[in-house]
Amino acid sequence: MPLLHLLFITALCAAASLLHGDDDTALSQTDREFLTQAISFSTAEIRMARIAMHRHLLVPLQSLADTMVVSHSAALRQLLAWSRDKQAGVAEEIQPGDLMAVDALNGVSDGEVGERFVKMRIDWLRRSIDLFAIEIDDGNDIDLKEFAATAQAQARLDLDAAQVLEAQH
Repeated sequence: MPLLHLLFITALCAAASLLHGDDDTALSQTDREFLTQAISFSTAEIRMARIAMHRHLLVPLQSLADTMVVSHSAALRQLLAWSRDKQAGVAEEIQPGDLMAVDALNGVSDGEVGERFVKMRIDWLRRSIDLFAIEIDDGNDIDLKEFAATAQAQARLDLDAAQVLEAQH
């Protein structure tokens, strides 16, 4: 009789959990904010890199922009997959402040695109490193924390390279 009682209570708890929407896959607010901002950053940086690719002819900047499109597109696909799989509901869109930065790059003359692109890249890398740090420290989702740790290490390397590129111009 005690085993039957225990099974009944276990079944009731499971049913209550389903009814109340308790879900181990639900993201914390920090994780959701990270996904939203990381998707916005990736989408914006892809657009900025494409602008630089189409309007700047120097090989080092073309190479940087091309690498950014490839790497950020892969990251964006992964972030969007997690948004879908973890039911976060974060869409591929650029936040208003990030969109203003993309528009600003698009609005400069062809001669200024390269220099502005590198300066913006440095700023975005610094912002990204800070964003990754928040997820690493305060996030709960292991996939997102691992992504942030790996991406932060790469962003630090990219920042060093961008600063060298800036010094050359």
